[in-house]
Amino acid sequence: MFLMFFGGFLGGVKPLPCSFKLCNIFFVKSGVPNAAYIGENTIIFNTGLFVKLNNESEVAFVICHELSHLYLQHLETQMNNYVNTIYSDDFQKELKSIKKAEFNTKERVEKLALGLAFNTRRHSRYKESEADSMRSEEHTSELQSH
Repeated sequence: MFLMFFGGFLGGVKPLPCSFKLCNIFFVKSGVPNAAYIGENTIIFNTGLFVKLNNESEVAFVICHELSHLYLQHLETQMNNYVNTIYSDDFQKELKSIKKAEFNTKERVEKLALGLAFNTRRHSRYKESEADSMRSEEHTSELQSH
């Protein structure tokens, strides 16, 4: 039953119904074992992950995890934080200072970029933990009702 239900969606890109919050779940033909909330109420579920799962409970867990990202607005928050950071007075001041400098510009740009990347990754890992720890009973009951 598990393979028949989800297998019907593997032939093409078709959204699964999701009344938790208006969203679409797309199966993507990719060997990479991954699923992701990509914003705009859209979750992608790679077939490479699907074939590694043993039963519908594991599929439901993955979908619930991604629904947690949607519900907690992780991607939107991360994007807002990134934009706010690069347009912040401090960041812009440092960029202007680097542009005016005669020496060590490459090192200073690399340091600035590394700090930005580190902060983004650190927050991303935190968001994964937050999504992992969110109670999923509500999501599971939503999926089972379809």
